[in-house]
Amino acid sequence: MDQATSLRSPARPGIRWLLAALLLAVAVGALLLFLPVVTGVQSSTLGNGPNPMIEVREVRQSLVQAEGWGVALLFLVPVLFCAMPLLGTGAARLPLAIAAVVLLGLGVLVSLASLGLFYLPSLVLLVVAAVRMSRRAAAPAS
Repeated sequence: MDQATSLRSPARPGIRWLLAALLLAVAVGALLLFLPVVTGVQSSTLGNGPNPMIEVREVRQSLVQAEGWGVALLFLVPVLFCAMPLLGTGAARLPLAIAAVVLLGLGVLVSLASLGLFYLPSLVLLVVAAVRMSRRAAAPAS
């Protein structure tokens, strides 16, 4: 096997795709936690007396500001699903990748109307990784 072929076919197929899915899930979770995605209304009364003025203004907050740090646990679930196949070694990696695809796919499907759409690219990367690993596993050893 020459050097060019060995560079294109890593010994562990799908690892780059798994790492990309994990990093993307971490980035999406961090962005959704800290970017101002929650919009609310805040009102205050100015002055006192028979006709006080009421000031109403729109407030944008991050999820952490609006809901507290407990919401961060929800964003760890997709990250853990994407990390599952990387924790396995050898023959255990493919079943873990398939399980991660199924679990993240169900999570994306259930929460598609809200946050699931943001994790769809990570799901696609996991599917690509699982397909690449299954092709390598099905290929006869020569």
